[in-house]
Amino acid sequence: MLDGKHLVVVGLATLLLPVLVPACSSDSKANPRVTFESSISPAGHSAADCPETGVWLKIGSFGNPAAGNGPDGKPLDPVHPVDNGGDDQQGTATVTCSVTPEGDGFHVAATAELSGATGGAFRIEGHMTAQGNQTNLDMSISAQGRTYNQKDCTATYDQQLQTTAGGRVWADFNCPNVENTALQRTCGISGQFRFENCGQ
Repeated sequence: MLDGKHLVVVGLATLLLPVLVPACSSDSKANPRVTFESSISPAGHSAADCPETGVWLKIGSFGNPAAGNGPDGKPLDPVHPVDNGGDDQQGTATVTCSVTPEGDGFHVAATAELSGATGGAFRIEGHMTAQGNQTNLDMSISAQGRTYNQKDCTATYDQQLQTTAGGRVWADFNCPNVENTALQRTCGISGQFRFENCGQ
């Protein structure tokens, strides 16, 4: 049987217990990451309108499925995403993204930047669903000190596992009329992007 003095001590211990219990480590959020590749070309425009051609911006690598698998069953040339704050090529990546429910699909807002001589930036914003062709996507792609923009790019799910879901988006994209107004250039940029561990 506890007397009054012991009841006070037990009461204080009960009050202090929540303060002494450490926070659960599962509360930490996963680090956003990206895999991105793109190429630029006149894409139906004249060489005068677009003197650019070839690989444009690349962050990480989609690997080469044609290389096959090794004896352990793993791909010989696997996908290599780059985490926010991770190193790639000659620079460091900064990745921010959110893929949140919106109507019949998701609102996608994502940016990936890579510092260094071979770096640049990619930004996408718009409404995307889990299936079908995606339209009216606002994108900008920068590389070699030049930025191209288009507000009605398209995205498609042409490869296995490509889709948009809570916190992630993976698709091929095409921007046939990107513009750099300062240089009075109009080109086409196409490629593939994959954002994961995004806010949802």
